[in-house]
Amino acid sequence: MATKAEVTEFLNEQWETGEDSSLDAYWTDDVEGVMQGNRLSIIQNWMTPEIAVILQKLIGDTHLVARLAQNRSNNT
Repeated sequence: MATKAEVTEFLNEQWETGEDSSLDAYWTDDVEGVMQGNRLSIIQNWMTPEIAVILQKLIGDTHLVARLAQNRSNNT
């Protein structure tokens, strides 16, 4: 089983953009042939601030989760 630190490190590595922002395209470009839209929009639609706060308590502050947990105006 992975530790909390290992999970946090893994999730942060998924969000890091790299030196030349080459990983940004993975999150922001449309996924052709699979769906219209991008991975970031799917996560933002699925992960409400309440879910992000729960994940934050479970795994700690990761780049994406911490950002969404603070977005309380995202409630509908």
